[in-house]
Amino acid sequence: MASYIANLSNSQFNYPAGSTSFYISIASSPQLKAIMDKEEAHFPCTATSIKTVVRDKSLSIISSKTPLVPDFTAPDVTYKLSFPQGLLSSKSNPIYIYGKYKKLTPGISQKRWAKYGSSVEAIIGEKLSDLVGAKEYYMHASGREDVDAINTAGRPFVMELVEPTTRELDLVKAQESIGRDGMVAVSLLGFVPPSFTNVVTDSHGDKCYRAYIDKELSEQQRSIISSFKGIIEQRTPTRVKHRRADKVRRRMVYSVIPGKDSRGPYLDICAEAGTYIKEFISGDAGRTVPSVSSLISLPISCSFLVVTNVSTAYIDRVFSKQRLG
Repeated sequence: MASYIANLSNSQFNYPAGSTSFYISIASSPQLKAIMDKEEAHFPCTATSIKTVVRDKSLSIISSKTPLVPDFTAPDVTYKLSFPQGLLSSKSNPIYIYGKYKKLTPGISQKRWAKYGSSVEAIIGEKLSDLVGAKEYYMHASGREDVDAINTAGRPFVMELVEPTTRELDLVKAQESIGRDGMVAVSLLGFVPPSFTNVVTDSHGDKCYRAYIDKELSEQQRSIISSFKGIIEQRTPTRVKHRRADKVRRRMVYSVIPGKDSRGPYLDICAEAGTYIKEFISGDAGRTVPSVSSLISLPISCSFLVVTNVSTAYIDRVFSKQRLG
């Protein structure tokens, strides 16, 4: 143990600027395994094991040599140790940032995809990666809009920045920099633990849309459409059935309000998460029942789609609790 303590005490524990916490990973070594085998054979299970002693002593030494504090759940840095050699390596753990993005230009995919020249993920991720010196980045979002749609509501996401060289980041300046090209606007709300990624990706709130349509509507048709509220059944749309299970999904449509502006006639639609809005309008050759087209016996299609509201109450509530807690 003395040689291990000496080795560890003489080690340099590097960490990125802005780091506040650490934890350790103790690699198995022949020496440590031999001692643990002897423990198992000769000592009762109530005795303190050598691995526990090594862990506790390691945490104490690193805490005395750095300003970092131990964190068992989401440390900024992980030090890999081996007994009796000491420090083997250090790893800067990912930064996770919670935010909401608005996609202001159609023709941009959400995730990086070779078929499209740009993506929301790349526009945000490249900038943040440059600012913290990350090796890679990944966006984890709550659903997504179609490539040809825009989103003026703000969709929740977590950006994961892998192996940053600094953890110091001004979120306000970062979001201003991201929004300069006018393609994507973003609100970076705060740093979150890795577990918050699942909160975002597993939560799908109700949404509202402004769907521009290719037909003018009569007063009678507008009246019929605006009176609709209820469950629709949607078989997997033709346009996505090659990559999704072909099954019928039941979704609630809360309201459909016809209108018109300088761009043309539209339908303001609020519906349950997972509703295929374009198919609710067109009917998709009978795969969605009922549809706007079937309600008024007139074939209608969506020419342009805007996400106008995304319900994020649950995600925001969890985020607020984590910040307070």
